[in-house]
Amino acid sequence: MIITRADSWIKRARGLLFRPPLISGEVLWLSPCCSIHTFGMREDIAVFFLDENNTVIDVRPRVPPNRVVSCLRARSVCEMLPISSAQSGLVSAELSLLLSLKTAT
Repeated sequence: MIITRADSWIKRARGLLFRPPLISGEVLWLSPCCSIHTFGMREDIAVFFLDENNTVIDVRPRVPPNRVVSCLRARSVCEMLPISSAQSGLVSAELSLLLSLKTAT
């Protein structure tokens, strides 16, 4: 996975807008964040909500354009290409591990 962190207000506000479409394995990590929108997006995305320990606490495998999704317990959010519900557990575990390693360095 290629993880890009959006940790400033302007980077989080821009999010996935005005950039090339995501590629397989690419993740945008919005931190801090507990709510995202898909207004202006052309494609569905998968959304992972994480707690303060970077553990995935909620998954939305396919969020279509023009929606708002939130998880008030979340401290950060990861966005990536849509996944199947069957993939969500594996991707969640991999994402949690990679983000924990990324914040430890």
